[in-house]
Amino acid sequence: STRGNPFFVEGVLYTLVENETVRWGANGWVVGDISRVRLPQSANLLLGERVQRMGEAVRETLAQAAVLGHAFAFSVLQEMTGLAESDLAQHVGQAVTARILLDRSSTTEERFEFADDRVREALYETVPSPVRRRHHHSAGRAIEAVYGDGVEEHIEALAYHFVHTADFSKAVGYCCRAGAKGDRAFAWNQAI
Repeated sequence: STRGNPFFVEGVLYTLVENETVRWGANGWVVGDISRVRLPQSANLLLGERVQRMGEAVRETLAQAAVLGHAFAFSVLQEMTGLAESDLAQHVGQAVTARILLDRSSTTEERFEFADDRVREALYETVPSPVRRRHHHSAGRAIEAVYGDGVEEHIEALAYHFVHTADFSKAVGYCCRAGAKGDRAFAWNQAI
């Protein structure tokens, strides 16, 4: 049962359409043989099944994107993954089509975000902790590489990622800079 979870309801409907149990016919929606339908017991299982159908390469890309955070720049994800632009565009495109990611691009930057925080959290939790630490380190290095001199706008993200690695000198440095930035902006809760 969906237990009223809108993400779960949407996911179940997408699954029914993907496996052609429900399809668009000449006179509207047609329901096929529902006896073969097996509903997952949780939103996480449903997400896992949807992501698995996209293939291992897309799953790994989405896991790395989940480490980056709820929203991310295409260029940072590309730097982090090391994928060719065309391959990454295909992976992200599949995730957008499946409504796992939403396109939030502007005229200045190609950006995406997870359609639901629970999706990102579920993907994040699939990454084993030793791998997750390395992904956080790759995320921090990618942000540094992509934004270079403009890194100050992303200082909080850098602090977050390096805190989750074994690179303590960078973690402390970015945390101090993020705290000073929060202090300058009178954002006391963020500064602490």
